[in-house]
Amino acid sequence: MALAPRFRWNPITKQLDLVSLPASLDLGFSLDYSEIAGGYDGNVEFEAQGAEDDEFTTGVVTLDTGTSKTDWKACDGIMWMDMPDDGFPTHWEQARYVGAALDGLTYLRWRSYYDPGTGNIYSDWVMSKEA
Repeated sequence: MALAPRFRWNPITKQLDLVSLPASLDLGFSLDYSEIAGGYDGNVEFEAQGAEDDEFTTGVVTLDTGTSKTDWKACDGIMWMDMPDDGFPTHWEQARYVGAALDGLTYLRWRSYYDPGTGNIYSDWVMSKEA
């Protein structure tokens, strides 16, 4: 799955920078946080699920950055890096899971969440892939 190149304004160089996924990360699936970004200003975590059926009842695998950031990457608009320990900043746009835990599953979905101190608040699920 190749990502289309993207450009981002770099205020330091005052030029458009090409933002693309390094070939070493061209696996797994991408989460475009800008699709669901709301009014919350802080860091969020991601929950992703893969399943064999579209009801997510068979062969479900759940990944959660709040539990483990292994195989998760984030893009700050300029470069890709390991998912920050304190979560994904909401002013960033893209994250990516590059592990193999979801390989072979037909349906993928993800959502973001944060805890304002009173329990997790979740976004709606976003369907990422359907074979």
